[in-house]
Amino acid sequence: MSIGAGELASVQLLGDIIKSCRTKHPLIRYEIFTASADLTKERMDKGLTDIGLLLEPINIEKYEFIRLDVKERWVAVMPADDPLAAREYVTADDLMTGPLILPIRGGVRNELLSWFGSSFDRERVILTHSMSTNASIMVQKGMGRCVTVEGSLPYLDNNVLALRPLYPELTSTSVLAWKRQQPFSLAATKFIEHLKCFLGMTES
Repeated sequence: MSIGAGELASVQLLGDIIKSCRTKHPLIRYEIFTASADLTKERMDKGLTDIGLLLEPINIEKYEFIRLDVKERWVAVMPADDPLAAREYVTADDLMTGPLILPIRGGVRNELLSWFGSSFDRERVILTHSMSTNASIMVQKGMGRCVTVEGSLPYLDNNVLALRPLYPELTSTSVLAWKRQQPFSLAATKFIEHLKCFLGMTES
């Protein structure tokens, strides 16, 4: 069965669900496709992906979903020797002092623009990204500071790059979603049943 997932803190929970499911259904085999929520939804609509782990905001009218109790905290990624790395957190005005790298997804970017408010200067955005790992390489190359969710870079080398939370704090949520009235394989059906039970939506 196929799962589409973004680079998120909630992937840790997804791993727990898969590990638990394997004890009950050891014959299920998994494919995890890493992509943005928009691309994962496109694959789900085409029947290429069974379940999506999607960062909100996202239109999920056509889907059944479970909103996960995991906070996706937004942070700024910068070189370890950046002056802002000495601070406990960074503000919108702080980030407007240099080039910016922002997510390419429209809905997510709108959330960030709302957070920046009147401080935002579009001319500061020199690059947009769909994968935080690639964006972090651009930061390492000195191209600017990146704004992303903290869980997208769990194995960051703190000697090279630094993460600092945004202030005021900005957080998002994520959902596990699948298409309504979709004929699923037996493996996908069993996995959906298991994740509902794991997350307390149904009894075992």
